[in-house]
Amino acid sequence: MKWSQPRQLRMRLELVDNSVFESSRVDTALNRLARLSPLQRMEFERRLRARRVRGHDVVAHGLKALGITHVYGMAGLPTDETIGCCATAGLRAIGVRHQQAAVMMAAAHNYLAGRLVSVALVSSGVAVTNAITGMCVAQDNGWPVLLLAGAAERAAEGMGAFMALDGVRALAGLTKACFRAASPKTVVQVLAAASREAGEGRPGPVYVELPEDCLEATVALASVRTEDPRPVVVAAHCNLALVEQAAELLVCAKRPVVVFGKGVRWGEAYLILRELVEKLTAPFVASPMGRGLLPDDHPLAYTSLQSRVLAEADVVLVVGARLNWTFRYGAEFRRDARIIQIDCAPEAFREGPPRTLEMLGAAATILPALLVQMRAVQAGAGCSERRQWLATLHKAVAEQPVTRPPAALPT
Repeated sequence: MKWSQPRQLRMRLELVDNSVFESSRVDTALNRLARLSPLQRMEFERRLRARRVRGHDVVAHGLKALGITHVYGMAGLPTDETIGCCATAGLRAIGVRHQQAAVMMAAAHNYLAGRLVSVALVSSGVAVTNAITGMCVAQDNGWPVLLLAGAAERAAEGMGAFMALDGVRALAGLTKACFRAASPKTVVQVLAAASREAGEGRPGPVYVELPEDCLEATVALASVRTEDPRPVVVAAHCNLALVEQAAELLVCAKRPVVVFGKGVRWGEAYLILRELVEKLTAPFVASPMGRGLLPDDHPLAYTSLQSRVLAEADVVLVVGARLNWTFRYGAEFRRDARIIQIDCAPEAFREGPPRTLEMLGAAATILPALLVQMRAVQAGAGCSERRQWLATLHKAVAEQPVTRPPAALPT
């Protein structure tokens, strides 16, 4: 800082914090600074800078507070320094050669982790349009991911700034939600809101725009620390009447089948689902994206006999899967089969044949309640027929050309 130039010093002081150095107090501050020794001036500047952080740092520390561990990105203005700040804050920054890869890697990472642990960070303009394909993939797959992108400073909007693009408008119809940070003070709140939106209900991609002036501006460190970036936890409930009806149908069924998809990944619902399947002794079929959530070599795994199993089932429990092209829109189901579907998105019930029971909510919330109720229901006369049916299916699997012997049926 050049203390010999009063005009520049005045501008710096006013830029640092207008709430502290009001115009009426600048002259007083200048007179006090003029009496400081060179060492005192250096110490004053050090302390002044230590009390403030830039938007780049706020983004990094906001992500870390949300539990983000990885940042996939491609350096470019105005977010190039943001990537460095993320690395300094302890996040692992991984560079890519194309912005599309950054989004896909972050989304896949989140799916494997079962929660939001990584984000994609790109620059502005074409970098955002390059990332759109990854956002579409995440939206279609129901994967949570945040795309953080730079943008031209707001004062230059409509003036032909370099790589100017209204990313919020471009991605509005391709994402769950779009956010734009107005200042460094609002960055943490915006990131927290975007994180909640990405993970609540049916997970999906969320776009967060970071204008250049927001990243370059400074903010008092104390004001950033007072923000609470943690997501708001909302108590989840399920319809107990529907749970009781579903338990009765499943336990008394002669040929029950469980169909599941990637929706059981969240909240570790697949652990409860395995317990439910084994309690019911029902064969299960996994969607392509659901493969592996329950072991393919499980004795009740009959994905290889999908068409036959679904055609013979009298009660089908569909959990976290869509009855779309993946399951031929339900055309494989027996016409008089009773279908029970659990899904967190209302639109999931619009595809395929009519449902007997539609249970709206997270699988991680409904499945434990369903398992408890199933234990309270006395098994009906259909158990013997169910065992005979399973023996027939097991024989059919054994006769298939496979590289491994079929697992033994549970007793």
